[in-house]
Amino acid sequence: MHTLVDYLKDEHEHCDAGFVRVESAVAAQRWDDALAAHREFEAGHAAHLGFEEDRLFPELERHSGMMAGPTDVMRREHGQLRRLLAAMGEALLTHDSEAYYEQADLFRVMNHQHNQKEENMLYPMADKLLGARGVAMLQVARDAGQGCACARAAQEAAS
Repeated sequence: MHTLVDYLKDEHEHCDAGFVRVESAVAAQRWDDALAAHREFEAGHAAHLGFEEDRLFPELERHSGMMAGPTDVMRREHGQLRRLLAAMGEALLTHDSEAYYEQADLFRVMNHQHNQKEENMLYPMADKLLGARGVAMLQVARDAGQGCACARAAQEAAS
């Protein structure tokens, strides 16, 4: 049986691949491609964060009794990541590779650290507290078109 750690780590990897596509297009100064890839990446990333904030974190808080703790830290970091993604998008609109890379470098470091916290602490805690119910909750979200669009697209391509 797969765990939340398995599924959500896979989503992180698929979303990271979307970020690489944006970076490749920027490096080649293919601005239309970069903007399209960024929008796709940003949407997939937003869906992943939305699943965590709207479904996973409330369930964790309900089952653990922790109302101010790791999930609050993750929510704050999500806000920071969203702001960096928006700034990256603005830089792409103006074809400003320097501004893009300033924001992208911050995003890369912050996102990596954030994902490590989730994969090594939060997701294992969720697996322990929610078990199969957490995986079922993720599957329901995916079936409803929620969760990481990057991972859904990869699953569809593999089918």
